[in-house]
Amino acid sequence: MKKYFSLSTCLAVLALIFAGVCFGLMFTDQLSYTIKILGGEGTATLSFSDTFFGKDGVIAGFIGYLLVLIGGLLVCGSAFIDLKNKNMKFFLFLFFAVILFAGSALILLEPVFFNNQNGTGSWSSSIVSGSGFRLSTSALIAGILGLASGVTTLAAALYSSKK
Repeated sequence: MKKYFSLSTCLAVLALIFAGVCFGLMFTDQLSYTIKILGGEGTATLSFSDTFFGKDGVIAGFIGYLLVLIGGLLVCGSAFIDLKNKNMKFFLFLFFAVILFAGSALILLEPVFFNNQNGTGSWSSSIVSGSGFRLSTSALIAGILGLASGVTTLAAALYSSKK
């Protein structure tokens, strides 16, 4: 039992926790849109089913959430595999970190894909001016947790090579 309790293994489990919470946030509101009406404004939100699977939905963010979950599971699973070659585990962790970063990028760029598909705004206007649909707070936190999972995986990779 003691051989599995290392800093690298603990970081891999932490990466899985971050990825799991990120995946759980997929089921909250994903996008918001501020509507300005005569003298006031309101905010409309889109849930995950409308964002990903609705009539005008874009599946890129859903793929991002799946990549983060799969990457977190692979990191945690491979942390408990005893490989004879330390470099192999290092490169596996690096590969899994790339998967986590790619998934996080898809989550954070979700409004860009949605705005382009629905004609709400171009990719530059949705990033620069904030017009069109924007990430809700929970989707932004999910993207940050996905990035934290990737960074934790990189740290686990560094510590696994020092064993």
